[in-house]
Amino acid sequence: MADSSRSTGSVLLSSGVLVFVGMLLEMATNFSSKIIVAKLLTPAQYGAIALGFTTLSFLVMFVMLGVDRGVARYLPRAETDSGKRAVVLVAFKTTLPLSILAGASLVVLAPFLAVDVFSDPSTEFVFRLVGIALPFSALIRVAIGTGQGLQTPFPKVLLQNFARPVTRLAAVLLVAAVGVSVAGVASAYLASFVITGLIASYYLVVRLPFSLRGGSRSRTRELLRFSFPLMIASTMAVQLGTIDTLVLGIKSDTASVGVYNVVFPLAQLLTLFNASFGFLVMPVISKFHSQNDDDSMRDVYQTVTKWVFIMTLPIFLMMLLFPETIIRRTFGAQYTGGALTLMILTAGFFVQGVTGPNGDTLTSIGNSKLIMILNGGVAILNIALNVVLVPRFGAVGAAIATATVYSLLNILFSVFLYRNAKILPDFAALVPPAVLGAVTVVGVYAIDRIFALEFFAAAVVMTVFLGAYGVVILRYSVGKMEKGVIDDIGRERGIDVAAVQQFIQYFQS
Repeated sequence: MADSSRSTGSVLLSSGVLVFVGMLLEMATNFSSKIIVAKLLTPAQYGAIALGFTTLSFLVMFVMLGVDRGVARYLPRAETDSGKRAVVLVAFKTTLPLSILAGASLVVLAPFLAVDVFSDPSTEFVFRLVGIALPFSALIRVAIGTGQGLQTPFPKVLLQNFARPVTRLAAVLLVAAVGVSVAGVASAYLASFVITGLIASYYLVVRLPFSLRGGSRSRTRELLRFSFPLMIASTMAVQLGTIDTLVLGIKSDTASVGVYNVVFPLAQLLTLFNASFGFLVMPVISKFHSQNDDDSMRDVYQTVTKWVFIMTLPIFLMMLLFPETIIRRTFGAQYTGGALTLMILTAGFFVQGVTGPNGDTLTSIGNSKLIMILNGGVAILNIALNVVLVPRFGAVGAAIATATVYSLLNILFSVFLYRNAKILPDFAALVPPAVLGAVTVVGVYAIDRIFALEFFAAAVVMTVFLGAYGVVILRYSVGKMEKGVIDDIGRERGIDVAAVQQFIQYFQS
């Protein structure tokens, strides 16, 4: 690996670990909030909350116009404070007015949505609060996109991984103490957006390494020309994870929505590692692309993909082998009917772990229109599949639709990434962990058929697997690049890493 990409590898590893720890915190606190809410509310009441805030996720994509992604791409290319200021100001001037207008419209239309669209009057108050939350959600995304463009994970970790989930958990605990209701939980969720949005505003106005005050050449047309296709693409991408919930709410009932939105975040655990490093890959590859450094682009992509796969595989196996146990131990027995749904979603999300951060990489090299077209095509397919499958199969039908389109989209991203940049995952590096994983699936399935594994027996089996898995990784997956990155980090931090290198060498000798 070239020195530039190896140095980048150490930056990605250290920053990626920070993002990963932040995302772990976010998932842990969000899971705690959802477990509390799911156990205290009925599936129908939980579904009402899910419908409202799924709508928020969908709407925020429209009001953003893709500028958060545009900011992340253009900031690394701006060499002066004036140029950076111009990029960030475009985001402010476009998203804030649109988010306020859209939020106000949602408040006014809340009765119509609750009664005439979703046939559940209890969701009216939830939709009103979502309208209030929308501008704050947009501010959060602008701040995170700015941090991504500056190649620092701090805003993402602070806002998305810490402030919003922690304030949500605190507000949910307060609501649980005084008496749980749909209105109370929705208010707790709103409080988390308001507080985090105010912190995001402080970061953008006060804490940036350059001031937003002063003159700058307007880059509105240039940024929006790049970002608008990404808005369409992002909206279509979010639609992949929201249209199933909305169709379930329309064609089925809020109880089905509640069950589905319990298992969906469990399946999303498989995206944890890809999101952690993918967030940092985009500006790094964008910089290499601007320097025409194709080798470094390829090295970074293949290395990140290899480790995303390695870290995702154990989670995939646990979800695939023990879905009912996982649901019962987390959200309770009333949601175990979603076990098959969880297995199907897990398979769909795992494809992303195999293909790596392909969408972020395509964005980095300027293929925003292609992403828009691909996302738009699979979004139409997703809607069609949901409309056909949900009325007949309920949550399982929604899972089949979502898993199908996620898999197809990632395959298409990888095909065009190879076509446009000759970048593919290093599939040979994925073979040793994949073989061990396949053997484990067959073995554990056979044992479970014979002995009907309970929770603790399953935990023992997975512990044995993880031990063997760790040996395989050290033996076959840690190469010269990884050892070089460890040395770089040791020098930068003043840490003696000789013992770590000797430990790795013990398994490779």
